[in-house]
This record gives sequence, C-alpha cells and structure tokens, in this order.
Amino acid sequence: MVRDDVTIALNGAAMIGNNVLRVMSDGMAGLAHLNLRFIDWLALMLLPLTAEGEWLTRHGDIWLVNADGSTGNKAATY
Repeated sequence: MVRDDVTIALNGAAMIGNNVLRVMSDGMAGLAHLNLRFIDWLALMLLPLTAEGEWLTRHGDIWLVNADGSTGNKAATY
C-alpha cells in the first residue's frame, strides 16, 4: 500500500529494483506494522484477564480492595 501511495503521489514514478523510493516505502511499511503490533499489545494490557507483569500489578493496585481494607495484591497465606 505504501508503494502504491508513493507511486500515486509522484505521478507514476517507477519502483524498479532496489531504488531509494522502494526501500523507503518498505521501511515505512515496516514501521507502520510495528506500530500496529504495539497498539494490539496495549489493547491486551487494558484487560486484567490478558494483562501481564507490571500491568497486572497496576490493575490490582487500582481495583483490588482486600478484606482488611488494604489495596493491591498481597502474599498468599495458609
């Protein structure tokens, strides 16, 4: 899609071989893909069921209220 957008913007510039426009277009497409993967990962961290590590601890600090009135997670007891 990026190659098509560059071709249209430059009135049909040819992208033959590894010219500068093609390499730059592929680089921009790769960066866009990484941004979308990061946004997808952030969407998973928004829900406690799919959160991991520090994100899950943060959810616990915000939403958990223990029986003794403290907030957040606490160590398991017997």
